[in-house]
Amino acid sequence: MEGLLKRLSLILCSIFLAGIASASDLQVSPSAHSFGTVRLGRAYSCKVTLRNTAAKPVTIGQVKADCSCTTTRLQSRVIPPKGKTNLDITYRPKVGDNGAQSYLVRIVPLLQAKRTAEFRFQADVQPDAEGKPATLDLGYVPLGRGGEANGIFR
Repeated sequence: MEGLLKRLSLILCSIFLAGIASASDLQVSPSAHSFGTVRLGRAYSCKVTLRNTAAKPVTIGQVKADCSCTTTRLQSRVIPPKGKTNLDITYRPKVGDNGAQSYLVRIVPLLQAKRTAEFRFQADVQPDAEGKPATLDLGYVPLGRGGEANGIFR
């Protein structure tokens, strides 16, 4: 009886694993993108196509960006055999991102955390080029005990 249970569990495990797609079944196009020169405080987007080259459906378990400055929106988690879906990627440079930046987005098929497909993007983050110092005008500011001041800070 014990031998029968072992063989049955081995057969079931084999059937289950045969239905899981590998990373090579998932193609990302394009695999990289350059946003060029970008400015702080603005959003930059691109669209990526995920293509399933397998004869079985691929289910996307996770889409992970390596920076909180990046958001993603997947059109569909299940990609039919020989089908495709779109992945929208939005990059919002954050304070501290100066100069050349490079980030990675990982697309992880369900139950296949070690087999990811990847998309890389880069940008050259430049400060706003208005050339004026930032000012804050608070107008009349009471200082207490009868004092007052004009509150313009640079």
